[in-house]
Amino acid sequence: MDSCVYIKTNDLSGDKYCFGDGDINAQCQGEDVDTGFNPPANPPANPEETANEDRSFSYLTNDFPGANTDNIQCGQTISLSTESWSHIYDIEGYKTPSSTASAWSNSGLVLRRLDGASTGTAAYNHLIGIFAQNPSNERDYRLDINMINGGSVNNQYTRFKIVGADGSACSGDVQYESELRLITEDGNYMVDLSTNLVSWMNSDEGTILHISNPSAM
Repeated sequence: MDSCVYIKTNDLSGDKYCFGDGDINAQCQGEDVDTGFNPPANPPANPEETANEDRSFSYLTNDFPGANTDNIQCGQTISLSTESWSHIYDIEGYKTPSSTASAWSNSGLVLRRLDGASTGTAAYNHLIGIFAQNPSNERDYRLDINMINGGSVNNQYTRFKIVGADGSACSGDVQYESELRLITEDGNYMVDLSTNLVSWMNSDEGTILHISNPSAM
């Protein structure tokens, strides 16, 4: 029994106590205080931050793939069109000189396939998005072509070519998820997502793209 016998601290009465089985009928006394704060059981997360950690989405249906099944090559002249081919990307209102200092928004672009696994070689009949990640907050952004011009426009601001992330010429097939730059055919300007930041979660006519070979001017 000695192992379960206790006395009260600073109690000089000599009374001894032993804890046994059963409930202790103790109650807290005092006034209830309403703090006015009731924390939710499951605090809502920032939807963009949560989604950005996952970066996963279902494949899109490619209803207008076009007839060109060739692989996209570095250095080829290309144009960017909306999913329905109704509008074409014109950089004139957002042009950034190609001499601008390298940044994630112009030299860290990647092609990402939207209608299938984003691995391997990019092809002209795929649905594609153009993305870049800001290293300061680890958020992804994507190109929105803003649908200014109709699909038949063909000028110096709608003709591009893919080069290396450092601006040097590259050759061979373009690979998904590999960093690159997108510059105008004449080399004067480059695509820079910082001129019109759009979250990677925006999925609409201006961000779901086709790449094509424009006709000669």
